Amino acid sequence: MFKELNRKLELYLPNYKISIVNFANSVMKVLGLKPNGPVLPDNVHSALEGVESITILVIDGLSSYLIEKAPEFPLIKKRGKYFKISSVFPTTTTTAMASLVTGLEPCEHGVLGYSMLSREVGSIIEIIRTTPYDKIAEIIDPEKFLPVPPIHKKARGGGLDSKLYIKRYLVDTFLTKALYDDAEVVPYVDLEDLMIRLIGERGELISAYWEVLDTAAHVYSPDSEEVKAYVSRVLSLISKLPFKKKGRRAFVIVADHGFVDARKRQDRIVDDKDIVNKLYLPPFGDMRATFLLPLEDSYDEVLDEVNRKYGKWCLALKKEEALELRLLGLREVKDLALYRLGRLILLPKEGYALDIRPKKRKYEMKGAHSGLSKKELEVPLLIFRY
Repeated sequence: MFKELNRKLELYLPNYKISIVNFANSVMKVLGLKPNGPVLPDNVHSALEGVESITILVIDGLSSYLIEKAPEFPLIKKRGKYFKISSVFPTTTTTAMASLVTGLEPCEHGVLGYSMLSREVGSIIEIIRTTPYDKIAEIIDPEKFLPVPPIHKKARGGGLDSKLYIKRYLVDTFLTKALYDDAEVVPYVDLEDLMIRLIGERGELISAYWEVLDTAAHVYSPDSEEVKAYVSRVLSLISKLPFKKKGRRAFVIVADHGFVDARKRQDRIVDDKDIVNKLYLPPFGDMRATFLLPLEDSYDEVLDEVNRKYGKWCLALKKEEALELRLLGLREVKDLALYRLGRLILLPKEGYALDIRPKKRKYEMKGAHSGLSKKELEVPLLIFRY
């Protein structure tokens, strides 16, 4: 499913022909809304055809690798239809969720990573941490953050009922307001009450976001017993829902990205003066997809330094190479994406990461994502009827 980028480092390219982008467009088409791009291939899209309403549960960090290892998976798989689809680049929540709510590729929506360049602010921002009460949110209007109306706004405009179920502490964040503009927001406590509420919903477009698995995978590592327990908990609850082989409602499980264990090596490139002193700005992006913006007369020096220090386990990809490889998508690359990409993209192999935080973490980040391993790229798509 994935084209090889670098055999030695086991890096792969996203598959934008069967991805979360295509899934978003399939949802729009099924609900009678105009898609913003190609839908899923026929054999996958057909699993959604004929439904009148869709409930989508996004489980942050749930890779195909993780779900297939769970003892509950064989039973779950029998009750619905299971597909493997591709995430986007970077394989991180902000980028993937922007694609899931717009049906646009990263090259079109320009949301590239955990921390990214902002023209409005003139610096690097972390939108996932930004709330409407921050000064940044006074400069950037969350309702204008995306280049097209998100799916819930389109649904409302088309006369459809749309809701978002999300944890209370995430309700007022900048990212929630940008991604789910116009949806009726319903806070929930945890999985148990969420499942009860979701299965009782009758609106045409219901979305829910569960972030706990992502947090656990960062703290304990994706291969830990703790993470396995969380996956089993989710699947056990799902297995008890009253699904049928034929129904007019669809209940969909999908993920934004997968995970890798990143404990082999984590270098603080942000403290590497030989590199940082030759950049316009500090490194930005993510731990496993780091963007550099070298000074004009220091580009070759920075590239040589990166290859010398990190080349054994990290691929330094030039901006021009990334665009030629269609790393951000198959469609036209918009100016905003070009601006936010930087000039060099650093891509560590599985097990490795680059720490770009200004301050050292108080705890070890055992699991990471945003890179181009299969475990990060391949996510599940489970479709049930009821």
